[in-house]
Amino acid sequence: MILKQNMSSKSEFSLEHSFLCKSFIQYFNKYMTTSRLTLLTDMLKQDPDDTFVLFAVAKEYEKLDDTASAILYYEKLKAVDSKYVGLYYHLGQILEKTDEIEKAQVIFKEGIAVATEIKDQHALSELKGVLMNLEIEYGLDD
Repeated sequence: MILKQNMSSKSEFSLEHSFLCKSFIQYFNKYMTTSRLTLLTDMLKQDPDDTFVLFAVAKEYEKLDDTASAILYYEKLKAVDSKYVGLYYHLGQILEKTDEIEKAQVIFKEGIAVATEIKDQHALSELKGVLMNLEIEYGLDD
């Protein structure tokens, strides 16, 4: 790190240090995400129906703010294993974020049905909560 010779105060150093640390962390996180994404997509070439890897790829695209790709991988995961209950919460959240409110509502309801069927009380509780919040916030009917 380059330090100024004539810093007038510690706060000047702190601000510069904070900025450099934040910049490094942002760069590192982006680099690590793209590296993980490359590794994960290579893994998918070996087994395109690996549900764990499909979910992980969707999450990496989410981190990169590539919502279209994230949605694509969540939907592929749903086609491969519709009982992979974790996908419903995340897919619904992305759909809500992209203003596809009715689609998000449908996805949350599908997730509730899956969570009920597989008796996953934690997922059921989370999905009921986000559905209720969505319906209240947007004035949707059940």
